[in-house]
Amino acid sequence: MSNVNYAAMSDRELKRYILTHQDDREPFYAYMDRRHSRPHQVTALPDVMRYSSSN
Repeated sequence: MSNVNYAAMSDRELKRYILTHQDDREPFYAYMDRRHSRPHQVTALPDVMRYSSSN
């Protein structure tokens, strides 16, 4: 177990840390917890049925 403060790292720093310390699972779990705690971004798509060739 390490004494690294993952919460103080930016996403970029934490990703870099994960890649350089692949034997340590704790930073990966910290990153995933961080990602899952954020709201999901939803992208609205145009109404494709309006443009279908069957009309």
